[in-house]
Amino acid sequence: MTQFARLKNFNIFLDFFHMDKFIENAEKLLPETKDDIYLCYSRSEPRFFQYLKNGKSLAALAGSVRFDRLFDDGLKQSKRVIIHSMNPVLFPYIVRIPAGIEVVWLPWGGDIYTCTGTVRNDALAPKTAAFVREHPGSSRSDLWRLRLSNLRDEMSTIMTDAKDGGVAAVPKALYRAFASRISRFFFKRGNEQLRHDALMRLDVVCAILNSEYEYLRKHADMKAVRKEFTYGIDFSQSFSGDLSIMAPELYDKVKDKFLILLGKSAKDTENHIDAIDALASLALPENALIICPLSYGLVGFERYGRSVADYAHHRLEDKFFPLFDLLPFETYNALLARVGAAIMNHRWQEAMGNVISLLYCGKKVFLDDDGDVYRMLKDQENAASLALPMSQLSVEALYSPPPASDWEAQKKYIVNRWGEGSMSEFYKNLLS
Repeated sequence: MTQFARLKNFNIFLDFFHMDKFIENAEKLLPETKDDIYLCYSRSEPRFFQYLKNGKSLAALAGSVRFDRLFDDGLKQSKRVIIHSMNPVLFPYIVRIPAGIEVVWLPWGGDIYTCTGTVRNDALAPKTAAFVREHPGSSRSDLWRLRLSNLRDEMSTIMTDAKDGGVAAVPKALYRAFASRISRFFFKRGNEQLRHDALMRLDVVCAILNSEYEYLRKHADMKAVRKEFTYGIDFSQSFSGDLSIMAPELYDKVKDKFLILLGKSAKDTENHIDAIDALASLALPENALIICPLSYGLVGFERYGRSVADYAHHRLEDKFFPLFDLLPFETYNALLARVGAAIMNHRWQEAMGNVISLLYCGKKVFLDDDGDVYRMLKDQENAASLALPMSQLSVEALYSPPPASDWEAQKKYIVNRWGEGSMSEFYKNLLS
């Protein structure tokens, strides 16, 4: 009997944050999911696995001996595979999932374009696009040095995984690791036939926006149907705004400030440079402090994050405060509750949970005028009145409190759309 006996849903995650919260929600709403399996994978960042808190969460580098074994064992006991954020590194695994096992993909935004092999040319705003071009290695470029900088952590994990398979597994693990990485440099990303077969194997796609599903239908030959799902937000437990749980140095920095949250990660698609220039053009009061999380992102995010921070310090001086370290979940929610306003300048759908949480707390959120999230919120009747376009960014718009009636109407809409009642239905439809 394997360690996955009696499991029904095999959840594969790219991100350690969502895994713990998803497990908590699933077991609260559907106690029968207590036997499900949760596997967190990474391409090259094994050090992030240390942040997994739930004891049920397994973790492995995709393509490693350990991942292969966990994946195959999981399939033996599963009737459904749920992929939370896709990466082409999973394609070889998806195509070998036996018939009779349902395969579900929950896209998180950017993975839609990565996995279809398409490029959304308008993802980067003009100033951010120019910044990325002018700073080699600041984002996706200079991959040789970025990969080599991660090699030590990666090899340590590979050797640990290989030990599980005995001494004979070590040469095979090393060969696969190096062959995989060499192929990424010298060959076209992905194999088109493999991509086609993997996407055709999908049965369900839980795209948040219908426009995302239509994009997939247009750019990928797949038969998957759309099912609605969002992770949901437990408004009864979050967003206390209690700063006492923060580390002393963070507390001292933010306690007397009007906080403006800029983005959620070190991804160039969040268009930090355009937002920083927009803020720098304003006569911000002395108590303004721009908080900018830069603790994770795409391969090479550290270099990109440092470049953004250097640029922001030049433009905004001491009004800019980068967060290079991951904050505990409770601390991050407390910070969200205390911000005065937020800027989420991405054009495709991402950071949806952050945006909805901020709106629920009565915070104004400035979004790209033509972005997917802004259009979605404005296309729905009685939706988010505090979701504003970046073109309206001003000191008055940042600082003026919203009318109480607008906030109450918005909270009602958000709870009905993303609260526990809807969340329960979403989870039952996905996991039952």
